[in-house]
Amino acid sequence: MKVLHVPPYNYVHLKDKSENTIFLIEGPISYVLQSHEELVRDVTPMQIIPPNNYMRISNPVMRDENNKIILEEGFAQAKLLFGEEEIRTYHNYPNPFPLYPGEEIKENLKTAKILSDMMCVYLEAIRDFFDERSKSKVVSGEKYMLKGPMVYYERVEEKVIKFSQAEIIHSNTALLLSAEIDLVDSTGVKRKSGDRWLVREVGSYFPGPYENVIKTVEGLIIKSDEALSIRANNTFVDIYNKQRKAGEIYLITNDISSTHIEDVHETVLSKNKKIVLNKWQYCRILDPMNENGVNQYGTKITKKGPASFFLQPNETLEKFGNKNIASQRLLSSDEALLVRAIKNYKDEYGTHLPGERWMIYGPRTYIDPIEVFVIETRKTIPLDDSEGIYVRDIFNGEIKMVTGTTYMLKAHEEFWNKELPKEIEYIIQSENHSYFKKKDDLNKIKPRDSKKIVTYTIPHNSVVQIFDYKDKKNRIEFGPCAIKLGPYEQFTMNSLSGNVPSEEDYLKSIIIRLGPDFFSDEIEVETSDHARLSLKLLYSWKFDFDRNSESDVKKLFEIKDFVGDCCKAIASRVRGVVSSVSFDSFHKDSSNIIQTGVFGLDVEGKLKKPLKFKANNLIITNIDIRSLEPIDNRTREILNKSMILSMQTNIQIQESEAYQREQLANQEAHGRVERNQFADLIELENTKLELLMLKNQNIEIETVGRSEASSKAKSSEMEIRNESNLIETTNRVEEEKKYFLSRLEMTKKKYEEEIRQLRKVSDLEIKNKQLLAESVENKLKVMVETLGRDTLVEMARAGPESQANILKSLGIKSMIVTDGKNPLNIFNTANGMMGVLPSNN
Repeated sequence: MKVLHVPPYNYVHLKDKSENTIFLIEGPISYVLQSHEELVRDVTPMQIIPPNNYMRISNPVMRDENNKIILEEGFAQAKLLFGEEEIRTYHNYPNPFPLYPGEEIKENLKTAKILSDMMCVYLEAIRDFFDERSKSKVVSGEKYMLKGPMVYYERVEEKVIKFSQAEIIHSNTALLLSAEIDLVDSTGVKRKSGDRWLVREVGSYFPGPYENVIKTVEGLIIKSDEALSIRANNTFVDIYNKQRKAGEIYLITNDISSTHIEDVHETVLSKNKKIVLNKWQYCRILDPMNENGVNQYGTKITKKGPASFFLQPNETLEKFGNKNIASQRLLSSDEALLVRAIKNYKDEYGTHLPGERWMIYGPRTYIDPIEVFVIETRKTIPLDDSEGIYVRDIFNGEIKMVTGTTYMLKAHEEFWNKELPKEIEYIIQSENHSYFKKKDDLNKIKPRDSKKIVTYTIPHNSVVQIFDYKDKKNRIEFGPCAIKLGPYEQFTMNSLSGNVPSEEDYLKSIIIRLGPDFFSDEIEVETSDHARLSLKLLYSWKFDFDRNSESDVKKLFEIKDFVGDCCKAIASRVRGVVSSVSFDSFHKDSSNIIQTGVFGLDVEGKLKKPLKFKANNLIITNIDIRSLEPIDNRTREILNKSMILSMQTNIQIQESEAYQREQLANQEAHGRVERNQFADLIELENTKLELLMLKNQNIEIETVGRSEASSKAKSSEMEIRNESNLIETTNRVEEEKKYFLSRLEMTKKKYEEEIRQLRKVSDLEIKNKQLLAESVENKLKVMVETLGRDTLVEMARAGPESQANILKSLGIKSMIVTDGKNPLNIFNTANGMMGVLPSNN
């Protein structure tokens, strides 16, 4: 016979072999094991679930409505729910409990999840059940959410998807959500699967089980000088309660809102700056928007300052060069604008038809109207008597020359550019007043302002002929003078011979020098004895005419190449006279022979100088022979020998004369040297005396000046050093003042920000504490109300009564255990005997 001693809060499983059932015996008990009984589970402590803990039991026992165990019919074995599970918590099982035969612990003690007011849990139903937490029926597969504050215990009917913190929505932010299925959001709006929307309310937000958080959208700060350009992707009503159509572009300015969060139905295109115009500026808006919000394409309007505005959608600014904003035209009293009407236009000058030109005169400011095109800005041109411009009338084509006044072109006038041949351009710019074909380069011509009149300074003793193509008249001007070329006038170009020997068309000139001057030529002659010679002749010439005689003046330009014609005429005369004499005669008296042949002799046998060309009144006053060289080599040798003998004789004579002059000069120079030496010694002594006096004066001045300069330098140095120290000290004090003020301001702002942050944190902590206290208070109230007053009284009495029953079952009526010093309480003694620790209460 075996006796089982089962202590309190322990149990054993026994098997009845006769009935093949397993039953449970709870302690405290001393049980005598029968012969048909078998111990299946030895003494086992009961399961104790602390507060906020739970465990999962599989194959739990069945209970009736009164929470009593249901036994199998005809047997003492408890009836089980096979395949089922049960969550047992401290609330359902505050007392220790045994595991009935068949029950198993699937999950040991687990701590319940404490959810704060900023936490939630997402769940999914495994089976259909009625959720007393939400007072609703839950269908299998349904997802739902529980918010804190609460203590969450797992349930067999649901599984945990995740624990999550609440999404915090700060000011100027929003939460972008999307729907997994068709649902109704937290604001009561129906959403279809795939829809997106924003949650803008500041605070905490718990997304629904079928709501996906895509991202947190930051709001855009709109400054006073900025605007957001937004395009509506769909037709919707925006946050400002305005109906927006799909594709519509609109602006959000600081006047509407200082911040803007981009909605799911719109796209922020850009951030536009406000256009600010001062009172001197203006701009033109292309495709402006009217009052109905419709762009007037193809038109433009002018905005004048002072003004500030934003460009409306699809509006652009007209470009003024590289700028969008133009300054008003500021016209001074000597300026005017030449404008042309594009459309019918009316201003203070009258009504203007398209294409009409008129002038806007200063002083004033002017903004270009849309109907007017500004051609150019014109200024008054101050002109001296020697300056001028060519002006053309665009109506009749007449060209005039304006000079010696201050002039501004009229609306029907324009500058006329006078073009000149390249040779004349070069001659006007050249100092030589001529152009040599073989020497000068026409590419060196400098650009000329062709609208200014052509002026030319005629050199002294020269004449210029000018032809007027309009009046078909010549004008002849004598130098020195400055002439102005009319619009229809042109210089007469003279093509003259030059070089040695003479070449035709060698140079071109617009002047004819009147002389006296000279030109040279080289000709070949042959004597009567057939000696061929090369003569270089120099002709002195001038024009002999009466300036008051119009016929004489005209003759100056009758012969275009008077140099070439003159050279040819004289050369023929020289050849004729040389051919009539022998070489020896010509060599001995060449000058007389040539002059006689050119000028001729009168009845008295004298030369008939000068030689006059009546066609142009040119006279040759003299002829010189520069050189005479034989062309034949033999003749040149004979001439060289005679010349050498003549030269030797002349050299000996010249040497004798030079020796005599040298001796005389030496004696005179020696006397002058001695006389100068004595004079120099006297002057040297006087100079030494004067030098000593000057040295003494210099030493005196230097000593005084050095002392004065030293004193002034020291005083200036002290003054500059003191001023520098004063300025340095002032700057250092000012710098330290600014530094400490900035540090003080930064510290002040830092402390203000910390105080503001601490205040926010304190407010949040107080709010959390209040909510937690209310939650605990509500929890206690619910627990007290659930248990009831009678139940609490019974629970208070349960301890002493159970201890009395224990002593009674042991058959002890009274007992005192003491060490003689301290008495023991009977109930505490009973607890000690049962192995139960005394309660702190």
